[in-house]
This record gives sequence, C-alpha cells and structure tokens, in this order.
Amino acid sequence: MTASIAFYTLTIYGGFFLLSVLPCLFKPWEMGVKMYMPLKLPTDQLVVKQLTYMQAFLAVGMIGLVGQIILAAFFLLTKTFVIAFMAMFVIGIIYGVVELKGEAGVDPKAMGAQLTMQAIVVVALAVSLLVDEYDELPEVSIKPDVSSMVTFVGGFFILSNVAGIVAPSKLLAAYLPDETKRPQDKYGSAQLGLFIRFACWTNTTQGLFLILVATSGIDYYPFLLLQICMSPLFIGFFIAFIKAEIGFDDKAMIFWMIFVSFTTGYFGLACQQYYA
Repeated sequence: MTASIAFYTLTIYGGFFLLSVLPCLFKPWEMGVKMYMPLKLPTDQLVVKQLTYMQAFLAVGMIGLVGQIILAAFFLLTKTFVIAFMAMFVIGIIYGVVELKGEAGVDPKAMGAQLTMQAIVVVALAVSLLVDEYDELPEVSIKPDVSSMVTFVGGFFILSNVAGIVAPSKLLAAYLPDETKRPQDKYGSAQLGLFIRFACWTNTTQGLFLILVATSGIDYYPFLLLQICMSPLFIGFFIAFIKAEIGFDDKAMIFWMIFVSFTTGYFGLACQQYYA
C-alpha cells in the first residue's frame, strides 16, 4: 500500500480520537470539563453551563475533524496533506502545553495523554515522509464543479477562527458582549478561553483541509457529504446557544445558522446532481 505508515497512522489515530471525543459530546461536564480541568472547577452556575455547552460544541467540531482525517487517508494521502496535518497538530500541541501552564486548572495527566498521542502521530508521519512512497493522485473531472465554493468556505473558516487560536480572549469578548455574562474570575475566563482556542483551532484545521481537498484535483464529494452530515449538529448548537440564554451573542449565532444552512443547501444540491 502506498504511504502505508501514514495511512495506518491517520486511520488508527482517527479511531482513537473519535473514541475520546464521543463521551465529551454525550456527557460534556463529567467526561469533558471535569475530566480535563478538575483543578479549578467553577461554582458559578452560569459559567458551568457555558463550559458544558462549549465542551459539547467542541466535541462536534472534533468529530467533523476526525471524519476529514479518515477520509483524507483514503482519498487525499499526499505529502502536502501530511505536512499540513503535521503543521496544524504541532500548533495544537504547542498551545496544549501553554494551557498546561495557564490558569484553567488543566489536569496534566489527561491533557498530557492527549498531547503525547498527538506527538507520536506527528513523529510517525515525519517518518512516513522519509520512508514511504507517495503516488501522484489522478485528477478527475467533476461535474458539477463546486471547488471554488469549497475553497471559499474553507478560507472563511480560517479567517473567522485563526485569531481565536492566538488570542481567545478577543473572541470571548466578541461572542459574549455582555460583560456581566462573562466569567468574573480569571479561572473561569481561562477555562472558557481554552474551549474557544481549541474550537478555533479545530475550525481552522478543517478550513485548511477543505482548501486542500478543493485544490487537489481529487473527487471531493465524499468530503461534502461529511459536511452535510455534520451541519445539522452545528445548526442545532447555534439554536441551543440562543435558547439557553447563557450570554452568547444571538446575532452571531443567527449569522452562523444562516451561513451553515446556505452552504449545506448549496452542497446538498451539488451532491444531488453529482450522484444522480
């Protein structure tokens, strides 16, 4: 098998990643917040709700990322994708180490296990680049060709989220405009900032992968089907953020509902024509 080290690394890691993320979706407080940040848990019920919702929302984003990783192992196994994957995961590891030293009360064992696994994956992919053979992927003629729209969506994800990786406090202020609804202590602010940072990292990574998919010349429709399947979950969370009344800006949630609904409908119509 071409690039067998990379293939098995991505698929096996994708499986483990999925198993670690799913509990955070169904039991976000017990299996997410409480497990990864047990040292300084908040007592303010508003902050508890905010962290719980953000943990579940982050889990949905990571499930989408896992799907992209596994699909890429089968359809986009190129040196370009592997290098992009490594670069984004190195960034994730660096900021994971930063959070270990921050005010969020992160458990070194739980976070350390995740960071160690990611570091092993990066090393394995580096070895793959040195010893594996990567075939050129055959280009295909796709109709309807919506690669420009896929590129736009990927670029928009990057532009909307990359700042949140570096400065999550800025996005925290933007998405929670009412200061009275923000955490009033440095620990709660750091914890919510952690979730914003890694949600932004996840969305930025997915955006980059979408651009690679759209510009690689491969059949990108399996990736569009993934986007369509994940979109209802994202829309559901945007609605939940509004209904929960926990401080998140309704206007921002409505914008994302419209954006995701439009792109999902667009890709859905394209898939209908493609698979007809």
